[in-house]
Amino acid sequence: MVREYPDLDSMIREAAQKWSEDNGLQFQKVSFKDPFTNRDTIRMSVKFKDIGCPEECLETETVKLSQAFTNNTGQPKKETVNTVTYVENQLTWENDFHFKLPGQNFLILPRIPQSVRMDINPGFLVNFFGDNELFSTNMRDRRPIQADVFVEPGSSAAIQLKVEKLHVTQPYEIELSILGSIIVTAQGAERYVDVTDLLPFLCLSKNLSSRGRALIFLEQGTFKGILNRKIRGYALQTRHCDGKTIEYEIPLNNRPPVSARPLNPATTAQQSRKTNDSSCGCSSDRPPVGIYLLSTIESNNLFSATEADEGCRFIMWMCCLFVCIK
Repeated sequence: MVREYPDLDSMIREAAQKWSEDNGLQFQKVSFKDPFTNRDTIRMSVKFKDIGCPEECLETETVKLSQAFTNNTGQPKKETVNTVTYVENQLTWENDFHFKLPGQNFLILPRIPQSVRMDINPGFLVNFFGDNELFSTNMRDRRPIQADVFVEPGSSAAIQLKVEKLHVTQPYEIELSILGSIIVTAQGAERYVDVTDLLPFLCLSKNLSSRGRALIFLEQGTFKGILNRKIRGYALQTRHCDGKTIEYEIPLNNRPPVSARPLNPATTAQQSRKTNDSSCGCSSDRPPVGIYLLSTIESNNLFSATEADEGCRFIMWMCCLFVCIK
């Protein structure tokens, strides 16, 4: 249930009016712009913090690709898979409050929970304190698939992916810090009033407090994500024999998962330390989401049967050369 608050402009105006009455002044208007410099007289910043431990669950989704092969000959037949697929990470932030800032777009970068350990596009800026209380985005990843498939006689093969999806729910706390002063016009004179001086008159929200000379608005929300953790490619082979239909899966490339090489090992180590020191006191040894892929998904790490044959021929040639020299 989203709690409703009036916008900051109305709250400040009402508090400034009460402040004027308390100081024996006749209130006229309030503004956030300096009349001499035309700059904002208040500054705002936001901090996110995870609350408690995340709730996580895994599910496996099968994605069928358009490429398929049939072998009607009497000999095994080699086919080449060369296609592209896309997988999506779904990210959602839902605020438990509805608090509007005065007539401006206060754009901030949403925070990804520490347990997820993934980056978000720095261009994804949202107005958390606008008209919406829910923000969502899909991060689409392009995955090229290149591999050799050997289809048995009288069989067909369909290419598919098995995607391990991680569902994450993480409550967060959001802190809005408002620092500076407003301009109260009373009896024809302009007076600069610190926002903290208005706190006794801002009684509409129990979530307002002060820290030093800053006015603090504290609320909560929930992050929900559906993230791709592992992606594996398979050839689903189907064979009809003696009136029976047999199906079995063959990995496109029988190699263990290869982790992506970090561009900056020092940065990766620092991020790992930050993750283990989570706000809820829980350590997370789970591998980062989305960086473990089979080499069939990474075109740069492709290992095909042709390359294996060339490697064997090279080794035999070196052995013969060694024997001749000896």
